[in-house]
Amino acid sequence: MGVNGIYGLSGSGLDVESLVKVGMMSKQSEYDKLYQKTVKQQWTKEALADIYSDLTTFKYTTLSGFKSQSKLNAMAATTTDSTAVTATANGAAIAMNHKVEVTSLSSNAYWLTDGTITREGKADSIKLSDNLFKDIQYDAEASKKASEEEQREVEIYTYTTSEPEMEDDGNGGQKVKTDEEGNTIYKKVQVRGDDIAIKFTVSDSDAVLSPEDKTKDSQTVLTDDEKKKQTITYTFKDLANGKTYNDIAADVNAMGTNVKASYDSVTDSFTFYNSVSGKESGIKLLLADKDTTTEHNGGTFAAKLLNNLNLKKSVPGEDGAPELEELGKFVAGDALDSYGNTGSVKIDGKEYTNVQDNRITVSGVTYNLLNAEVGKTTTISVSQDTSAIIDTVKSFVEEYNKVLDKLQEKYSTKTWSTDDLDNDYEPLTKTQQAGMTADQIESWNEKAKSGLLYHNSMIRDLINNMRDAISTRVTSVNSEYNSASAIGITSSDNKGHLTLNEDKLKKALAADPDCVYQIFANDQDNYTDLDPNKRYDYIKSEDYNARGIVNRLYYDAVTDGMNTLASYSGTSADVNDETTLGKAIVSLQNRLDTLKTRLSDYQTMLFKKYDAMERAIANQNALFGAIFGGNS
Repeated sequence: MGVNGIYGLSGSGLDVESLVKVGMMSKQSEYDKLYQKTVKQQWTKEALADIYSDLTTFKYTTLSGFKSQSKLNAMAATTTDSTAVTATANGAAIAMNHKVEVTSLSSNAYWLTDGTITREGKADSIKLSDNLFKDIQYDAEASKKASEEEQREVEIYTYTTSEPEMEDDGNGGQKVKTDEEGNTIYKKVQVRGDDIAIKFTVSDSDAVLSPEDKTKDSQTVLTDDEKKKQTITYTFKDLANGKTYNDIAADVNAMGTNVKASYDSVTDSFTFYNSVSGKESGIKLLLADKDTTTEHNGGTFAAKLLNNLNLKKSVPGEDGAPELEELGKFVAGDALDSYGNTGSVKIDGKEYTNVQDNRITVSGVTYNLLNAEVGKTTTISVSQDTSAIIDTVKSFVEEYNKVLDKLQEKYSTKTWSTDDLDNDYEPLTKTQQAGMTADQIESWNEKAKSGLLYHNSMIRDLINNMRDAISTRVTSVNSEYNSASAIGITSSDNKGHLTLNEDKLKKALAADPDCVYQIFANDQDNYTDLDPNKRYDYIKSEDYNARGIVNRLYYDAVTDGMNTLASYSGTSADVNDETTLGKAIVSLQNRLDTLKTRLSDYQTMLFKKYDAMERAIANQNALFGAIFGGNS
């Protein structure tokens, strides 16, 4: 059956389907060639986008690291007493010995449960209600009554206190009230569910909580908005619904201050701590005032909750190390606080008194203070870390070769061909794919994609520029070690693949410890303070030969290659990117759509033509039969 109907039943002898297929062959061939050209261009764009992605990673991840002084001029620090001081040195450190005396350690402010948490209700429960009450329940009858009285829905809860009911003992005194089984009857109190049960504010002491607080002289007052963000408020309904110690910790941690909190169910302890050490970094809690009109208020129950946490606070000891002492009782309306300690150290005779987190960096050396002992001196020895520098250079050579070798492979791989034909593997048409398995299609496409970038001029220029960046002497280095080859980095073949002679590199470092940093990153100090938006233009205007090899790769070879690719083929496989190749592919796709319409029109015309011919032959056969059919 053809697209216009059923043919071949008239007895005309014409095979219309076959005739149309033959007639369409030249037109279909024209379409298939254009389709294959379009697919090849799309594959080319994908291949170039893959190279652009590799260059992006090489530039911003790999090369950026190899410009770092800490890698290219690595220094090592050793200590004579690792229990007192340890140290690390960066590339700016000078090879020498430093005398260090730790006079006091810095510490963080923290409050910690002493022993375990006290509870009024169920033992070991993590619910806040069990910290405060023996029980709390929704009171349906009281809620209904309250709703009727207030003409709106009101939720009433009843909590049971730890205070027993009292009754007349018959002798003019009082005794504990019990039930028929002799069990103590405790007081029950009704409260509205939306009443505030717990309310307190937590600060990291960057600002005091009220103007009346005079504990710190140079502090400012929390604004209303800041105080609101740093205040924890729970209603009686929240408590009845199961608020826990973990909820308090989560709410404190969500405030965004330096004060953090945690609950440990294993030790049954709660902790508040300031993540920043120092005398100005502390923990301050302000409880809501006691409500004089009712015993149910946030300040009273907040005080009870915190008191039942059995907290002790840290205070600096004689050497600055924290010690624990009684925090004192929380009372509604009061504020309690504690602060950490700022450490001090003498380095080469100079005293530093504002050491936080027991870490300080001086002249490229970071000292970690572990133990304070006045009068005890530790020696920190700083020297060049030759092994680390060699590892960095080896890594550079490996990463450079990965990129260059991939570029060379793309550039030198020819189009796959058989012995008989020069370009046998073209992209498959949809008709060809219909008769093949998925594995056959994948294998075919792999061969068809070979050679897409063979002798591509953009890849050639990129390779040449990368090789030039390595091989050109660095004229700004005033030393015999002023080129990659001088420190053992040479090309082992005509494709630019690098090799490293470690013995030659060691010899160069022994003679000139700064040689690797100078050859790799020289000239970069001239632009580090510039506006980042102007750095590239400045560097491009400077003398290419004076720049280190990594800066040449970063700012010249790789950047220029990426810019060229971005302009011609874009940064991805998307064809709608207004690039040269993208526009060409869109144009081919439009031509394909137009040609497809023409093919359809041409096929329809052929069917009409052969349909008419078949009917004409059928009519002639019928006429012939009518005239001669009676004679035998």
